[in-house]
Amino acid sequence: RKYLAVTRRLQDEYMLEPAGSHGVWGLDDYSFLPFLWGASQLCPPETFSSTAANPAAASSASDSDAEKNNDTSATVGAAIAPDRMADLALGAELDALSEEFLYAAALRFIKQVKKGRFGEHSPMLLDISRVAGGWTKINAGLVKMYKAEVWAKRVVVQHIVFGTLFP
Repeated sequence: RKYLAVTRRLQDEYMLEPAGSHGVWGLDDYSFLPFLWGASQLCPPETFSSTAANPAAASSASDSDAEKNNDTSATVGAAIAPDRMADLALGAELDALSEEFLYAAALRFIKQVKKGRFGEHSPMLLDISRVAGGWTKINAGLVKMYKAEVWAKRVVVQHIVFGTLFP
């Protein structure tokens, strides 16, 4: 969070312009990861559990195991549907949620730096909020988008040394 606060302040203070911006058809001209990590934070716990990857283990998991996992992020993620999160971009409740949830903090930053109606300056975020399947499906889509828009772009990763792992 502190890193994002520092980078956002530098961007604002020195009016830095993003390289390779997609304009309104991008998530945020500067940062993608807060949306990805934020969507992950709002996914139900079983999305990332070992039982999700292994159906046999899932069938043998007991109810007491589920009770032990008292993850408030996932509980709130289930309560805050993605379409409601986009609605919150217009209200004060977003400020309170942004203290705990990266996705809300990323939306709050967009709200602070962009003017006009949310659907006009951030149509992609509005479209994401309407994805059926909730945070799990949104997270999977953001992972695919990150791979395509960041890791698959030679211009973006050209200075990272991968050795034989990256052509």
